[in-house]
Amino acid sequence: MDINEEPSSKTTRKEFIRKSTYAAAGISLGVSAIGSPALGSVLGANDKVRVGFIGLGNRGSQLLTRFMANTDVEIAALSDVYDPYMERDYSNVSDKFIAEVGSRIPKMGEKFSGKVGKYMDFR
Repeated sequence: MDINEEPSSKTTRKEFIRKSTYAAAGISLGVSAIGSPALGSVLGANDKVRVGFIGLGNRGSQLLTRFMANTDVEIAALSDVYDPYMERDYSNVSDKFIAEVGSRIPKMGEKFSGKVGKYMDFR
């Protein structure tokens, strides 16, 4: 084929628009089928989001509480260098720490739905 030679089949503007319209319609029909209510009852691997928390001080505990309020979230792991925070047991918090930090110590005692891994080292 010579460089100046035209290809044997040219796509016209009208054909291009028609084919693009069919492609867009096919994609939108495929997306609607995926989001259909009939498929909504099928359970998949991603029905629950498993999360882990590193650092369970004041802000970490606030986030933990917010995540636990969602039915599609499962707490998988907790990590903190301070054992009472990681074990979620306020009664084991040092009196000295309570006197020093006071109201910034988070309320604890949450009940987890499944087994939660607990790690002193975040790695």
